[in-house]
Amino acid sequence: MLNQGCAPLRSCSGGTDQLPVQQCCIGRGLAAVRPRNGTQSKYILYYLRSVANAIDALGTGTTFKAVSGKVLRDFPFPLAPLPEQRRIVEAIELQLGRLDAAVARLHAAKAKLKRYKQAVLKAAVDDAIDNGKMFPLGDLITSIGQGWSPKCLNTPSPDDETWGVIKTTAIQPGAYLEHENKELPKSIEAET
Repeated sequence: MLNQGCAPLRSCSGGTDQLPVQQCCIGRGLAAVRPRNGTQSKYILYYLRSVANAIDALGTGTTFKAVSGKVLRDFPFPLAPLPEQRRIVEAIELQLGRLDAAVARLHAAKAKLKRYKQAVLKAAVDDAIDNGKMFPLGDLITSIGQGWSPKCLNTPSPDDETWGVIKTTAIQPGAYLEHENKELPKSIEAET
């Protein structure tokens, strides 16, 4: 049983999750780290997050790596005095809040840049149309190739030397998604 305020730990990967907000059951691959003597749950949680890779490296197993309870109990833990724990948690949460706000601003800026790019492209095209700078497409290109649809592998081309067939999902508004391709089997010769 995982009580409210326990620090959960994925023992099969070393990762840490959020503190539960209510009592709940835990399954295989999870460990409930219950604080005692007033130790702050969030202090434990943030420390475990900071050393998740080190904990994960101690995992053993063949089907999936897991960290035993003994390994977790023996893992070194820097216990600060309770007022210092609270100060550390407050400082971490202040920085995490700032990071969240910065990420939100970056997303907003990215959306503005996308709208700006679309406006610039539209203005350029509108200007070309208004000034009579229209030409038949055939005068501007050497050929128009149309795709073919060979039976491909269900994996993307692994490198620049292996042919890949572009999927329709590779072409997005204002973007080309290079990884959206299917590997052409070596038994089929690429049409160039």
